[in-house]
Amino acid sequence: MSEKIKFLVDGRLLDHIGLAMYSSLPKAISELVANSYDADAEKVHITLPKDLSNGNIIIKDNGSGMDKAFIKNIYMNLGSKNRLQEKTPKFKRLKIGCKGIGKLAGLGIANIMKIETIKNKKRYTFEINRNQIKGQTLDSVEFPIEEDNTNETEGTTIILKDLLPHVETINEEDMRRFLAREFLSKQNFHVFVNGEEISPPEIPNVERRNIEEDIEGCGKVKGYILIADKPSTLRNYKLRAGIVTTVRGRRIFGPTLFDINSHGHWYRVAERIYGEIEVPSFDPENPTNELDEFVISTSRDGVNKNHPKYLRYKQWIEDKLIDICGRLEKEQAEERKRKLLQSSEFKKMLLRIPKEMRNDVENKVRNMIERIIPTLSELPPTKADSIIQIISKLFESSEMISLIEKIEEASKEDIKKLSKALQNWGIYEINIIIEHFRTRLMVIAKFEELIDNIKTLEYPEIHKLFEKNLWILNDEYRLYESNKSLKRAIEKEIQSKYKKHAKDRPDLIVKTSGNKVVIIELKRPAHTVNTRDYAQILEYDTIITKHSPNTSQTECFLIGNKFDEAIRNPKDEKIGRYLLSYAELLQRAKERYKEILSILDGG
Repeated sequence: MSEKIKFLVDGRLLDHIGLAMYSSLPKAISELVANSYDADAEKVHITLPKDLSNGNIIIKDNGSGMDKAFIKNIYMNLGSKNRLQEKTPKFKRLKIGCKGIGKLAGLGIANIMKIETIKNKKRYTFEINRNQIKGQTLDSVEFPIEEDNTNETEGTTIILKDLLPHVETINEEDMRRFLAREFLSKQNFHVFVNGEEISPPEIPNVERRNIEEDIEGCGKVKGYILIADKPSTLRNYKLRAGIVTTVRGRRIFGPTLFDINSHGHWYRVAERIYGEIEVPSFDPENPTNELDEFVISTSRDGVNKNHPKYLRYKQWIEDKLIDICGRLEKEQAEERKRKLLQSSEFKKMLLRIPKEMRNDVENKVRNMIERIIPTLSELPPTKADSIIQIISKLFESSEMISLIEKIEEASKEDIKKLSKALQNWGIYEINIIIEHFRTRLMVIAKFEELIDNIKTLEYPEIHKLFEKNLWILNDEYRLYESNKSLKRAIEKEIQSKYKKHAKDRPDLIVKTSGNKVVIIELKRPAHTVNTRDYAQILEYDTIITKHSPNTSQTECFLIGNKFDEAIRNPKDEKIGRYLLSYAELLQRAKERYKEILSILDGG
């Protein structure tokens, strides 16, 4: 005996579809706007409440609306292929909705979705309530639908009520930006958020490349690539570096840089690239085989990465990105070389060298820079700039000055000999820079020995070593000059406060550069920095203003081995007050120079 069986669709399917695919507010709203586009709407108005926890979201369009037959047979038919007509009747648009399930997007962010739709002077109103579906099979749940006459224009309004707890607040401007990336390219289609229409951002300092090519095995693609002057330009406009891939004008995935950084080279300059590429073959108007219907995912926010068309597209875009990055790296290297060779330090150094040798020395420096600069491309910009700054300061280093002094003292006959010796002159080679960094790592190791010894006092051990090596804190401070008079004035002001605690008296390093002052207060390793110590550095501004009224900027560092954590206040860093342990200070410096050294050694 045989019998027939059939699928039962549990109500939890709405969770798997709605919550899984449309749990983010922008994504859910975007899908409902896409349905308006497919309904030949010209305008869509989105209303966001000020407080998502106590308000409704409304999406209202002036599209073709739905009649009762459409609601019953198409809208309420989950997974139905509403592409019986691939193009819309009025504007002949290729439909972009989500393959029969986009209508559930509202249930990804709300418990109740109320639909009001007008067609042929009839208004139909019904609600889909998640609570009615719990524990039921979908085909057993009925939703009342009301019908009445109206003279209002056709269109559909969706009201999302009782928003789910996971829905995160988004401001109006961020919502406009998100929807702009999805729908700005659509003709005769205008989207408004709280009354203001979405519009394209005008991004300054970018180079635009328009793309229109035919990829073998994938088909025609069209779009653009923006190349910003620096990564922050993109970030300022809430754009993440990479390529957005679109189909029928809607984002499918991205932005992504694909796998360009997995081939043994890290393209830091790629952080300046943003683009959008339309790939029609990922969702063709007339697919030639069933496989082509599934290049993109059902929710239209992903792609089948094993599909032959995707693999051809991926290879094409990676080649294009790598080509752009190669050009940007060369331009970046040229600009960095130009800055070094036009720096005041370099020019001053050349002026001190006799004319007979100047060209030879300049060529040696150029060769050294030619070797170093290309190795910096994989470093973050801040670290690369730090190395360039250090190189420029080497022009004023003791080794360089010593050599120039020897040249200045030499006779003309000696200069000829020195000129010949320049053929093997290593001070201008990478080796001197490598040794420079190795020496710094040795200083850090010596410092760590002192800090590990609890008997070490601030002065003279720590003070002497620290004052000679302020690059540990900041490379710029090595150029600051000691200000003994200001130091004495500060010490005199606070001396009386430490009469009873002589051993806790601050050990200060005071340096100035123009109208800038840096004060470094060192504590011995055995001392635990407390609120009294921290309060002291906050008083330095008053003392400095009294004795040096023209000071425009003051930075104070309190450095110790152990701290009372209650005194840490991140807000103080905004006004130039810093709290650092010896351990974290040395670790930062060590990591900085080890990374630099590994790159130069590799070069």
